[in-house]
Amino acid sequence: MIGGVAAGPALGKAIEWSGVRAVPLLLCGVSALCPAATLWLIRSTRSS
Repeated sequence: MIGGVAAGPALGKAIEWSGVRAVPLLLCGVSALCPAATLWLIRSTRSS
């Protein structure tokens, strides 16, 4: 649940630092983190 609260301001701050032209790249990075986090959660919670 913290992701929904922290993602908006963090993305806004990243856009502020890097400029508007970096928005597609930033969104691509965020999109790449989502499947990586999902795979990590699946592997870490998988029962042996």
